[in-house]
Amino acid sequence: MLTQLMSQAPEDSIIWISAETRRFYSEIIGLVRDSMGALNFNDTLVALGCRELGVECIATFDSDFDSIAWLKRLSSPNDITSSLTPFR
Repeated sequence: MLTQLMSQAPEDSIIWISAETRRFYSEIIGLVRDSMGALNFNDTLVALGCRELGVECIATFDSDFDSIAWLKRLSSPNDITSSLTPFR
């Protein structure tokens, strides 16, 4: 499906509302493809943004983020207290 979608809407025909999305586009498509669609476009964009900004944890109930090596998913209060250092 991804291949067919990309052939119908090539990158140069997309109207970009975010320069960052355009910058990450090929990496997003690669991760979506590598995950066989388990990671959707938006989740992959969020994960790449976190990596770019040095964000190590994400608070979400979405278990798809468990497959992102550079992110630790926080989904319960216990996760939060054991994973975060206090802000200074």
